[in-house]
Parts: sequence; C-alpha cells; structure tokens
Amino acid sequence: SPLGAGMVYPIEHEGVKLLSLGFVSKKSGVPGSGNDSGASVLRGPMAGKVVTQLVKGTDWGDLDVLVLDLPPGTGDVQLTVCQDLDLSGAVGVTTPSKLALADARKGIEMFSKLGIPTMAMVENMAYFDCNGHKHFPFGKGFTDFLEEDNSHMEIDPDDVCQLPISQMANDANDDGVPLSISRPEGAANELEAFEKLSKVVARELFRMPYRAGDTEVMVTFEDGSEKFELTSIQLSLDNKGKLTVRAFSEGGALMKAVDSDDLRKRDPKTGSFLVEPDDNDDGAGVASPKEDEMITVYKAGSDDSPTTEAVTPDRVERK
Repeated sequence: SPLGAGMVYPIEHEGVKLLSLGFVSKKSGVPGSGNDSGASVLRGPMAGKVVTQLVKGTDWGDLDVLVLDLPPGTGDVQLTVCQDLDLSGAVGVTTPSKLALADARKGIEMFSKLGIPTMAMVENMAYFDCNGHKHFPFGKGFTDFLEEDNSHMEIDPDDVCQLPISQMANDANDDGVPLSISRPEGAANELEAFEKLSKVVARELFRMPYRAGDTEVMVTFEDGSEKFELTSIQLSLDNKGKLTVRAFSEGGALMKAVDSDDLRKRDPKTGSFLVEPDDNDDGAGVASPKEDEMITVYKAGSDDSPTTEAVTPDRVERK
C-alpha cells in the first residue's frame, strides 16, 4: 500500500472489504497465517496484538462501517481491542440456550464497563420453520430473558435479532454468495432477520453522536448560586500552558483561568492541594499557591469583569 511498507490492501468480495489471518502470507511468521495453514496457537496477549495489527496495518480506504469478528468470551483479545481501538458499539452473538445466555450477559457487562454500548443481540439457530410454524428447540432465548431481568441489561428486547436454523444460509456461506445478494425463494425469514439487524445497528450508529446522557450532571462554581450542566463546559489550552474553562447556563456564562502547573498540584478527585503549604518553605519544595492566585473568575455582567475584550458574552439565554 502507498501508506507504508507495513500496510496491506484488504481483499474485496461483492463490494465488501475483508481481511483475516488466513489471508496473511505464511512468511509473516504468525501461527495460523496463510491458506491451508496449521492451527493458530497464540497466547492471549499475542492474539490481541494480531487482531489490532490486522486493523491498523490495513489500508481500508473510505469505509462506512468496520466490523470486527472477535472470538467468543471476555479474554485478552477483547480487552486489547477495546483498549487500543475507539469502538462505537458491540453486537453480541449467542445461541438461545440458558448457558450461552449467561456467557453473553457477561460479555455485555464487560463491554459496558469499558464504555462500549451493546447495540444489538443476535440469536443464532434461534428456531426452525416447519410448515409455517416456528419451533424453538433451545427456548425463546434473550427475549424472555430480558423481559424477566431487564433492569440489569442495557438492551431493548426489540433489538434482539433471531436467525433461524437454515440450510439456505449455510449454503450461502459455503458458496460465498451472501443471501442478501442471491435472495433465494423461501429465505424470507432469513432476509427479514438480516434486515432487522442492519436497521438496528444503523439506527444506533446514527444516534450515537447526538445521544445525551441518561442523567444530567450539574456542576457549581464559587458560592454555588448558579449550576452549569456538565455537557455545556468548554476547555481550551493556550500556548503558554494556561487552561481556560468556560461554562454556560440559562442565567449567564462563567470563565475560569487555571494555570496548568498549579492544577497538577491538586488532587484530581477532590481538588485539594496534594502538598500543604509550609511556613518554613524556602521555595525548594512544592508549595500551595493562594486560592486567588490560582484561579481568576470572570462572571458575565459583573462589575469586576476584566477591562480587556470579553471572552464570553454578557449573557447566554436558551432560545
């Protein structure tokens, strides 16, 4: 690839770009690479590095969505990928049996703790259709599970997609022609499930940049007479290392100028100084500056506003 000697092009099939360890040259030295290779025997940390290398070392070009097919479980591969890549969301794949659902729930909780929402769940081999009647050999699966215990799960039962046991889906995999392209007669249930999944994921990805938090987080400054929503706070850093905090509310605006060196001397959780001032301090140690020396407050419309050009408007009102 023109991007560099270590970058490769993905394989493209039916308009979809893809890359797998099986497509990598045997000369790479990675166990399991190449066609007709042996087993991919890798320890957890090494497997995680291989996955991230496949993502970062590929010249993908312009993409709408990049899908990572991860191995099952909550091991090193998942943790490494979540830490090294900025993931928008996860789609869980499971079978409807109770044992599989218990593992799937752990996976959802793991991604949630890492700040990655689960957008949808897919139940593979959920049912089979016989003469127009659906039979569920492994139970109703996630749908019933969520209705019984939805207080602990951050997923809507309507976002569960059930894929049937289907010979046509298996034949499509073996032939390399997706059902969404071949669209054979009698595959209405399969196509409906894939369409539902694509719509759910597209909807969640579209909403993500505009989604607000479930609860409003309010912060107060100075005497606490005015509250500011956390999402309205803006931060900027100039070339001299001074941090400027601007907050806006229905009642007005506020600006704080904080010296970055002084900020490092404070506890990030409590805001208190990490080292108390010493009366006998000769300047060699870390001393705490006075409060009014560390932070300067400018309130919009106040008498003690700076004489220089105002950084914030006199008043900000919601329209």
